[in-house]
Amino acid sequence: MAISHSPCEIPTGHLTREEWEQIIERSGGLESFGAVYTVEFLDAYEVINAGWVFKGENRRIRNYVARRMRQDGWNVEVSRTWDPGKGEFVTLEAVRPREP
Repeated sequence: MAISHSPCEIPTGHLTREEWEQIIERSGGLESFGAVYTVEFLDAYEVINAGWVFKGENRRIRNYVARRMRQDGWNVEVSRTWDPGKGEFVTLEAVRPREP
């Protein structure tokens, strides 16, 4: 069941990391590679880093995605960053323990 009043369509229920990445991409987000993690951390946790160009509805979309990810068990931090070559971005970093 999709939520039709939302800035982007997100199915209800538990979603995989890959499904979240597809939702982020469909909503105009791009994968971000700015963070570095240890192998041990990545073995224990799933991580998603994404960013949207800071214009129009993108901040609202990022916030909506973050709220839904929190409901799905992700620890999510949002921020705004500046890239001298590309401009201003709204970003999202999400982490959740891997399932055994």
